[in-house]
Amino acid sequence: MLSRNSLKTRLTSRSNWYLILIAFVCAGLSCTGDPEADTKEVNRTPILANITEPVERDYADIKNTGILRVITSYSSSTYFLHRGIQAGFEYELIKNFAKEHDLALEVIIIGEDENPYDLLNSGEGDLIAASYTITDERREVVDFTRPYNLVDQIIVLSEELELEPESITDLSSIPITVRRNSSYYVKLKELQEEGFDLTINVVSDDMDTEALLFQVANGSYSATVADDNFFQASDKYMGGLVRGPVIAQNDTIAWAVRKNAPDLKNKFNQYLYKHFRFGSDGIPKRSAFLNVLRKKYFEGSTPVADYFTPDVEVQRFGGISPYDSLLQTVAAEFDLDELIRNLDKNRPLRLSLSGVFSELPVPPFVVKEWRSIN
Repeated sequence: MLSRNSLKTRLTSRSNWYLILIAFVCAGLSCTGDPEADTKEVNRTPILANITEPVERDYADIKNTGILRVITSYSSSTYFLHRGIQAGFEYELIKNFAKEHDLALEVIIIGEDENPYDLLNSGEGDLIAASYTITDERREVVDFTRPYNLVDQIIVLSEELELEPESITDLSSIPITVRRNSSYYVKLKELQEEGFDLTINVVSDDMDTEALLFQVANGSYSATVADDNFFQASDKYMGGLVRGPVIAQNDTIAWAVRKNAPDLKNKFNQYLYKHFRFGSDGIPKRSAFLNVLRKKYFEGSTPVADYFTPDVEVQRFGGISPYDSLLQTVAAEFDLDELIRNLDKNRPLRLSLSGVFSELPVPPFVVKEWRSIN
């Protein structure tokens, strides 16, 4: 039996299928379908306080080891496993950089109670690629590359509210749930200071944007905030979401690097300049490669939608999934009754394993398999 320490969430091309096995096995250990368990308000020390001093590790050191370590989150907009294959917008963008520089790529998933900025500065990883907005607060502890994306922050509401607010002033009666250590919270507080009547519900930082969208989709929360491209992708497979008003326009998204790694930052900037830059008219110009990624993960969203759509998997595999035998073994070993009872509307379950990962999604086709076994 592997210890939790041995399940450290580092992934390489030779073990990229392993996290799926871990996720299924851990379902019997620490999963929950009770959204109310995470709804209490929390008052945490800001994640940017007391950050580790950065280690000395720049581009030359990375080249010497031959390994680039990327810190990211497990979500449909950044990195996920689809039929045993590593995928995600952020993953493919940084993988292409690693290929151009003849580097192996190691993926480090931000675990439960892990601080991504500490992981970066301690040398566990070399960059954070997790769709982070550039903010003044974050600039105090890390540097950012040039941007590679522009997004709008939008309010996303539960369909069960049967409301379609057209402006921020229409949100006064709707609690908006966000993480304290997010750019969304910062923007909502700014709007409050400007005089807008907003109710902010703060939840644990263990809940990422995708987890919050799940809770909004099933009616557990009334509303949250998400980047417009994230909403565009999520809405294709979640259902139950309503697009609300824009609260921030043209936020810049970039990779975070250590402040003492100027050569690495320069290499990243040279690479990103080829794929995203502003023209003389101020309009973003994207490379064909970046446009393909955007269409794949946000506009078309085929890998994301397929991952969470059981009918597609049945057509492709002639069964629920290529992991049927594994699932049968896991279902026989662990009691999944409570897990299954707590699922409704055939939406993905979120599960976690302390010290390894937080909020991993289990798609509906896996849930169907468990139901059929039980």
